[in-house]
Amino acid sequence: MKKINSSSSFSGKRKNKFTLIELLVVIAIIAILICMLLPALKQAKEIALSTTCKSNMKQLGAAMMMYVSDNQGYYPPGSPTYSNFTWNGVTKSSATVPWYSAYFIGPYFGNTNICATSFDQPWQTPTNKAAYCPKLLALYNGFPGNRTWIGYNGRFPNNFCYGGTIRPFTAISNPTKVVLFVDVVSGYIFERWYINEAGYGSTSWPEYRHVNSANVTFLDGSVRGTKSLYNEKIDGLVTNAAQ
Repeated sequence: MKKINSSSSFSGKRKNKFTLIELLVVIAIIAILICMLLPALKQAKEIALSTTCKSNMKQLGAAMMMYVSDNQGYYPPGSPTYSNFTWNGVTKSSATVPWYSAYFIGPYFGNTNICATSFDQPWQTPTNKAAYCPKLLALYNGFPGNRTWIGYNGRFPNNFCYGGTIRPFTAISNPTKVVLFVDVVSGYIFERWYINEAGYGSTSWPEYRHVNSANVTFLDGSVRGTKSLYNEKIDGLVTNAAQ
């Protein structure tokens, strides 16, 4: 009869099991790998949001150019306020109508809502999310109100706020260097080059939220990112041509 070596048999089974120390080592390695991958995953997410934002701003730029073409070369005002405004048979007083409204460029990018103050909330929300910066829209809980976080140039070309004359596209000699839209802190108007600039809207300066960059649409419809819009501009023109 063949004698069984119990010690050898036990040793063979033992090799198929992890000790507690080995298990802890594996867990530690996995944790280290996760810590290494998380920043890369976060960076990839930020880049994806920036790309979506640029796509939205490209769409808005194209919509603005179509509006200009259909309106004798003139841009829309940024946010005029009407004492009485009627939309779909409903009249409201003191209604502020933004540039992305269906009354202005909305039909050119698929927004069918009036988006004006004084109207009910469902009518204030754009029907196409291309009006928004996707990063802040995703973080916002509830009704965003009059926030799109993409600012329309409140100085040039439209000059709607301070009594200036609305300029036609033909008056612009450097469309590749004049800002049309830019990521802003809040609202939907761009009126400051930097945070401490006096005399303009309190949240209307660029915000560098896309991997320390702000996305910019120029009057020619091109879109790019910038690390400091203020440092790039000379006399209201951005010195680096759009890329």
